[in-house]
Amino acid sequence: RLVISTIPVEQTTTGNIVPYSVSSYDMQAENFGAEKGAPSVCIICYKNSHTQSECPELSLPKITNLPCLSREWHDVLSRICRQVTDEYKATRKDINHRKEILQYLQSEFRKCYPSCCAHAYGSSDNGFALRQSDLDICVELKDNDKESSITTLGNLYQKIKSNSSMFINVEFVSDTRIPVIRLIHSQSDIEIDISLNNLLALENTRLLKTYTKIDSRVSELGYMLKCLTKTCDIADVSRGTLSSYAYILMLIHFLQQTQPPVLPILQQLNDDPSQENGKVRSCEKWNVYFYDNLSNLKQVWINKNGPNVLTSAELWIAFLRYYTEQFNYRENIVTIRQLQPLNRHEKGWFHQTISIEDPFILTHNLADRLSLQKWALIRRVFVRARAQFGTPWNDIDIRQNKLSWISDYLFDIYILCSENAERSYYNQYTTKNNKQDQQSEPTPLMGTQNQGIKSSKRR
Repeated sequence: RLVISTIPVEQTTTGNIVPYSVSSYDMQAENFGAEKGAPSVCIICYKNSHTQSECPELSLPKITNLPCLSREWHDVLSRICRQVTDEYKATRKDINHRKEILQYLQSEFRKCYPSCCAHAYGSSDNGFALRQSDLDICVELKDNDKESSITTLGNLYQKIKSNSSMFINVEFVSDTRIPVIRLIHSQSDIEIDISLNNLLALENTRLLKTYTKIDSRVSELGYMLKCLTKTCDIADVSRGTLSSYAYILMLIHFLQQTQPPVLPILQQLNDDPSQENGKVRSCEKWNVYFYDNLSNLKQVWINKNGPNVLTSAELWIAFLRYYTEQFNYRENIVTIRQLQPLNRHEKGWFHQTISIEDPFILTHNLADRLSLQKWALIRRVFVRARAQFGTPWNDIDIRQNKLSWISDYLFDIYILCSENAERSYYNQYTTKNNKQDQQSEPTPLMGTQNQGIKSSKRR
């Protein structure tokens, strides 16, 4: 029971505050509706109309049964895989242009540090390079104990700044885990990141590139996955989703686990069977060994179930089904360094989203910053893509429509990820206006460009 003054008070000679009169209010629960209890508030979207388990932002589409796919539909999807690869894959001109930039920067840096070497890494050199993709450069400089890495990178920064005609927006970012110099090549508008002695990144790049050399289907599926994730705007760590690197690891993991496997576990192979624990090649205290003698691969990788003869289209559907129907997210971790399942309890990773292990830095979970909302968004895209690609058109519709129109429909963001459709369309619109002179950039496969295909004509 709370006593509240309702009229002015008077100061007494003893210094106490004494009201002339008081009114009492009975603070009982029923007077405030508290008998209903505290209101339920969702900790995901902070609305009080539902709880977390009922949050719309975590909802997933119903997984429906897929029909048997005709050989003609498989052929169409296989052609689309090749088309996407041709449209998104970096051309020889793109590759040579990046090599010229790399060689120029190396020659400039050697004026300050004669023994340094500049290496490309990341998406521009890992076998999944896109047209107009960024250029990541690692400057390797050994035996430079006279100055700190920050000082060395600062000197390289000043060297680049002195050439204002070739590079613009030069920025030295030193407050990150790996300090970098960021710049843009003024002629081609290619964005460049330069780091110092980032040797683990070089090993990651070499590992992925080796996997692409084993089977051509790896690259085709990689470009399909990049097309899907970029179209739906779910491949940007700065926006809280996964990186392209994380998605490629998911793809490699699937190709190792499918039966018969398409890819071996390169980190478990070696030429000497007596070395049961495998070989070791150290880099920054991590074991970066993997088998790279591909000319001898058939002798050390014995595929007991025979070769995998599925087409790229069949593997694409199987990949989408694997991550929507089969993979156990609650218990296992996506890994490409071992065939046997990697349990979350072994790593102590209990985040409620997917977990993806870096193949070399074994303490790094590539999905450690993925929120429940963004993870649900990614899963919705995969479920919708499974239905989109796994439900064939009838033969008449296939013959009446051009392949590019079918592609536009299959990659239609308004079907796959309506949540990001408006922002993605706006970003592509502004990018197109800002880069009208770059005719070599591929046209995004979106249903907004060819509206000739109607949903009613499908199936």
